[in-house]
Amino acid sequence: MWQSSTSADNATSTTQVDSQAGVSGPLDSIAAAEIATSVAYAVDLPQSGAVNERAITFAYQSKFAIDEDISLAKPQIVEGGSQSKSDIISYAVVDGDTVSSLATKFNVTSDSIKWSNGLTSDSLAVGRVINIPPANRNGIVYTVKSGDTAETLASKYKTTADRIISFNDAEVNGLSVGDKIFIPDGKIEAAPVYAATSSFGFSSSSFGGPAIFGGNGYTPGQCTYGAAGKRAEMGRPVPSNWGSAFSWDEYARAQGYRVDNTPEIGAVIQAEGGEGWVWIYHVGVVVDMDAEFVYVYDMNYAGPWSVRIHKLPMALAQRHDFIH
Repeated sequence: MWQSSTSADNATSTTQVDSQAGVSGPLDSIAAAEIATSVAYAVDLPQSGAVNERAITFAYQSKFAIDEDISLAKPQIVEGGSQSKSDIISYAVVDGDTVSSLATKFNVTSDSIKWSNGLTSDSLAVGRVINIPPANRNGIVYTVKSGDTAETLASKYKTTADRIISFNDAEVNGLSVGDKIFIPDGKIEAAPVYAATSSFGFSSSSFGGPAIFGGNGYTPGQCTYGAAGKRAEMGRPVPSNWGSAFSWDEYARAQGYRVDNTPEIGAVIQAEGGEGWVWIYHVGVVVDMDAEFVYVYDMNYAGPWSVRIHKLPMALAQRHDFIH
């Protein structure tokens, strides 16, 4: 009995001596615990089971001590600057702010700020809340619309789908309608320039060039004809060289019009297909609105020359572009 007690003390002492001798790594501590277990079983100590359990516990704890330093991180395709859509800033313009001054302040390009807010000039209205791209990043802050995918956005804004997916943590769930995302290295190119003539008395002009006014130059009975006519009635005519409903937003931007997702009375709404109320590109004009609904005048919804006032829920309307 005296011998067993001494052996147990020796087993414990072995662990203590190893610890005091500078055993620092978890694997060395596990080895010491296993030695103590072997000694306990060799001399048939009553405490051998407890010593073995302690060794197993030690090994388990040490495993997690090692593993907690290991992290799984997705590969970051974008390099330099902020790396997440959470770094997008909503900024309220104050007196003295300009696009160029904010670009310097937040270390982004003026074009990135303009593209992210549908701006065409350097001036900003005091009190307006604008989107500032993540610091040190060039690209576009964008609100996801129905039908958008990383691939379609990459094609439209001249970047890659992988960059969009990685930056916006869309690997698993993809892009959600209404989400505000960032399109890394995206850009909006000027509308292509090509010759066009009109059969409605307008001289030849270039799309992407100066705005051409002088009457309704769109196909009679179509949505573009109705929208142009309604804007003229409201004293806010649109140019006659914006082409089909598909291209109105891009040509408007190129000619200096503000284009964003904010509905206002008198603004042209450009709707993309797949939103439930329209299946192809379509334009109309906002004629009234309240806190819950936007009321849109449009033509050719049910056929050429058909006209209606359509009531859109505010949340649905805000998914579309508005030309002011």
